[in-house]
Amino acid sequence: MLISTTAAETAEGVFNQYSAGEFGIYSLIGFFIVIAVLIVLIVLLIVFSKLLNLVSSIKVSKKASGTPSETASAVSAEDDTETVAAITAALMAYYDVQTTVNGEDDMPVPFIIRSIKKI
Repeated sequence: MLISTTAAETAEGVFNQYSAGEFGIYSLIGFFIVIAVLIVLIVLLIVFSKLLNLVSSIKVSKKASGTPSETASAVSAEDDTETVAAITAALMAYYDVQTTVNGEDDMPVPFIIRSIKKI
């Protein structure tokens, strides 16, 4: 035997089962549970961000504690030229694809790379 009820019949049964005071109490309990969970999530995010900042500052201090000769030898002119060449090649490949899509073969590149600085 299949029992079918409409939403109105179901809501009417719920309204008859609970009083207005009970609806209010259940609504407040649900509201406070949601607010409490949101507060817990905010606290967790704050704690995780502080932990990540602490870990990253420890890593930075360990890198900075190296001798100056080691840090100076790590950055060389050869690395910079390789970086400039790689970025230039990537941009030229991008603009080559753009010109074939647009149908213009001799489209000039609107810039010239003179130097690249690390941020």
